[in-house]
Amino acid sequence: FVPNFVALVKPIKLMLKKRLAFKWIAEGKASFEATKEAISQAPTLMNPNFSKDFILYAFGGSDMISPILVQQNKE
Repeated sequence: FVPNFVALVKPIKLMLKKRLAFKWIAEGKASFEATKEAISQAPTLMNPNFSKDFILYAFGGSDMISPILVQQNKE
C-alpha cells in the first residue's frame, strides 16, 4: 500500500499517453523518484489480528477504484 499512489504517479501517466511523443520532464522525474521512495518504504504484510481495529481506505477515479483494508501494528 502506498498512500496517494494515483496522485503520485499521475505525472508519469501523463507522459506515457498514447499519441504524444514521450518527453522526460522535471515533474515526471520527480514523480518517478518519489514513487521509488514510496515503494521502498511500503509496510510489511502480516496476518490480521481480529481483536484490533481495521482501517478501510477507498480511492477512486474516473476509471478505477482501489479499496484497501489495513491494520496498524507496532512491530
